[in-house]
Formats: sequence, C-alpha cells, structure tokens
Amino acid sequence: MKYVYILESHDSLHFYVGITADLPARLSKHNAGCGSAKGVIGFARRNHFQHAVSSGEGSIIVMKIETILGVVILLAAMSIHAMAAEQAAKQAAAPVKSLYERLGGLKGITVVVDDFIDRMVADEALNSNPAIDAGRKSSPAPYLKFQVSQMVCQVTGGPCSYTGLSMKDSHATMGVTEADWEIMVGLFKQSLAKFQVPAAEQTDILVVVSSTKDDIVMAVPAKP
Repeated sequence: MKYVYILESHDSLHFYVGITADLPARLSKHNAGCGSAKGVIGFARRNHFQHAVSSGEGSIIVMKIETILGVVILLAAMSIHAMAAEQAAKQAAAPVKSLYERLGGLKGITVVVDDFIDRMVADEALNSNPAIDAGRKSSPAPYLKFQVSQMVCQVTGGPCSYTGLSMKDSHATMGVTEADWEIMVGLFKQSLAKFQVPAAEQTDILVVVSSTKDDIVMAVPAKP
C-alpha cells in the first residue's frame, strides 16, 4: 500500500510531503540524512487503519482518509500552520528598531528638519514676535538645521551627540507663547507629511517634541 506522508520538523517550521510504502523506514531515512523530524503522518486512500506506533526517532500515525480531498484539506491546513509558525519565529527574532532607524536615520531626519526650519524662518506670524525674529538673526537657518538635526538624532536613539544649549536656555529670552508653539507644531507636521513619514513614526516623534514644550513656551519674555 502506498501512503501520502507529511514529515514535521522538530521546530515545526518545515514540513516534507511525499509517497512511500514504508513509513517507519522513510522517517528513519529522513532523520539520517535530512535533519531531524519529530513525526510523520501518513494517509492511505483505501479504507485501512493501522494503530499508532512509536520509535526512538519519532511518532508515526497512519490515518484513514476516504478521499483525496481530505488529504488536500489537511495538507493546506498544515501549510498554513507552518507559515504562521515561521512568521512568528521571524518576528520574535527580529530586533526592535529605534525611532532613529524608523525615521530613516540621518538622511530621513535632515530632510524633514531642513524643510521645517525653512517653514519656521519664513512664517510671518512667528516673526511678528520681536524676540523670535531677533533669535532668527542670532542663530541663522543653517546653524539651526544642524543643531536641530543633531538633537533629533540623539533623542531618537541615533549615534549623534547634541552639543547645543538646552531647550530651556536656548528659548529663555524668546517669549514663545502657546500660539507660537501651536504654529511650530503645525509647521513640523506639514514637513512630516511632505516626506510621507509613516503615521506611527509621526506619532512617536511628536511625543518627543511635546516633551520639550514646558521648556520652550513662556507667556512673557524673560527679562535680561
């Protein structure tokens, strides 16, 4: 009698299908030359059933299958199981990426920051605040782009070391209001959208930005 068989590997990630008349011998041969299998299931087309037997190499179960359709359905189910197990194993083994990596590293960060600073420098509402306008003159756009890119790189898990002033010190005399803050956040969101930063990464970087708000927003400019 010929059997359609399925060999299952010990890690449950691989299945091998074939036809044989001797299931125990096939399992032994597989374990001897093709890696270790923890079991084999065989299917016979005829009305025939053999009791399960065990060996030191694996379990052998011979089941009665009335039609080829039954074999096909079970093979499909086991294939789905194998693919799901393999995908789960890959996900478990995959290292968690930092926000820096998810943003595209320095390349992804710098293009967004470059666009963001250009938007801020040109914004009339922000420049209507004399202290902010004065800050733009003392810290030109290229310098701001470098410092902001360096800071974002560091706080998102990148290899950079921010060398500028703290957020509190750098904004102490700028009198940034709540309205100014909302404008800056809106401009930053526009830059993120322009470069199609994924939603999850946008959410995460905006959380980082929001954490600096208390150090930046001041209702009244500090006196010198």
